[in-house]
Amino acid sequence: VWTDNIGGEGMECFINPVNANIMYGEFQGGIIHRSTNGGQSWTNIYINLPGAPNGAWVTPFVIDPTTPTTIYAGYYRLYKSADQGNTWTEASPPLNNFSSLHHIAVAPTSGKTIYVVSWNNIYRTTDGGASWTQVNNNLPGNDISYLSVDPDNENTVYVTLGGYAPNVKVYVSENGGASWTNISGSLPNLPANCVIAQPNSNGVLYLAMDIGIYRRDPIKGQWELFNTGLPNVPVTELEIQRQQGKIRASTYGRGLWESDLAPIVNPCSAPPVLPPANVEPRAATLRWDAQPDAAAYTLQWRKAGDPAWTAVPGLSVLSNDVFFLTPCTNYEYRVRAVCPDGQSIYSNTMPFTTGGCSSYCPSYGNLTAPGSSADRKYRQHYGVRLGLQRF
Repeated sequence: VWTDNIGGEGMECFINPVNANIMYGEFQGGIIHRSTNGGQSWTNIYINLPGAPNGAWVTPFVIDPTTPTTIYAGYYRLYKSADQGNTWTEASPPLNNFSSLHHIAVAPTSGKTIYVVSWNNIYRTTDGGASWTQVNNNLPGNDISYLSVDPDNENTVYVTLGGYAPNVKVYVSENGGASWTNISGSLPNLPANCVIAQPNSNGVLYLAMDIGIYRRDPIKGQWELFNTGLPNVPVTELEIQRQQGKIRASTYGRGLWESDLAPIVNPCSAPPVLPPANVEPRAATLRWDAQPDAAAYTLQWRKAGDPAWTAVPGLSVLSNDVFFLTPCTNYEYRVRAVCPDGQSIYSNTMPFTTGGCSSYCPSYGNLTAPGSSADRKYRQHYGVRLGLQRF
C-alpha cells in the first residue's frame, strides 16, 4: 500500500534506521520536511536553515549512518544538523564557486569522512568538515552521476559517469580520491546512473544504467547483467536492504523493483587478528591467526583516525614488527588473507597504544632507546649498531 505523504515533485527521502517513525522527504530545490509520527504529519525543517539557501532541482540530503540523529543537506555549501533538522550549522565553505552540490556520501565506517559532488568536482573531508580537499584528480570530464563510499572502508569510493563516451562509466579510488582507476570494462555504451558496494563482500558492486543492472564480482573482474525479470527501462538508483538480503531499484517510468542479492563466493575468510606483543614506545609486534587457505597475508596499520593505512603485503608469517612509532599514541591494524583464488576482506581492526605515557627515556631522532627489545630488533633488521648518549 502506497500513500502520497508530501506531494509536489518528489525528490530524495529516507527513514531513520533505528526509528521508523522519523521520516524525511523534500520538494524540488531542497525544501526538506520531517515527520516524527510515521508520516501522519510533517514539519518544514528547511526554514531552520540559515540564509534560506538555494539548492539543485534534486537537492541531496542524507542521514549519518553512524549517528542517525545527524543529517546533512547540500546547497552551495554543506549544512549539518545534529538534532534532526531543528537547527543547522555550516559544515563546509562555499564549494565550486558557489555551484550547487549534487551528491553527498558519509562513510559508514567513519562519520567524519564525507564526500560531496558539485558537477565534475569531488570534495572530501576527514575531520567532519573542518577542512576540505578536492579529490577528482585524474577523473575524465564527464558529469558525475553518482558517488558512493564502500561500506567497509572510508577510503574506497566509487563514481558513475553519465553520457555516451565509450568505456567511461565507473571509476574507483582506494585512497580517498588521490587517484582513480577505470573499472568500466566491457559495459555497454550507455549512461551509468548509480553504483553501490555490497557490505562484507570484498568489493561486489551493483551498477544501474539507462538499461538494466549489472553486477561485478572482483574475483572475476568483469561486469555481468543482473536483469532477470526487470523491464528494459532506465534504472535511476539502487539500495541494499541488509537484513533481508535484498537489492531494490528505482526506475524511470516503471516503478520500484527488488531482487535477492546474488550469493557471494568468498575465496577465503579473514584471519582472526590477535593483540600485539612487545608493545614499546616506538615498536610493536602485530599478530594474527592462520587462515587455512591463505598463501600470504597483507597487513595494514595506522594511527587511529588517520585516513590512510600503511600496507605490508606478501607476508608468509603470522606476525610483523613495526618500528618508528610515536610514543603514547593510539594505533590500529588489520589483516586479510591472500588465497590462490583471491583475497579475503580485511579483519576487524585491533587497537593498541604505544608505551611511554608515564616515564620514558625518549629516542634520539628516529632511533630507539639502546638496550630495548625494539633496539635489538632494529639492529637485527637493518644490521647496524646504534650509539646514543644522554645529556
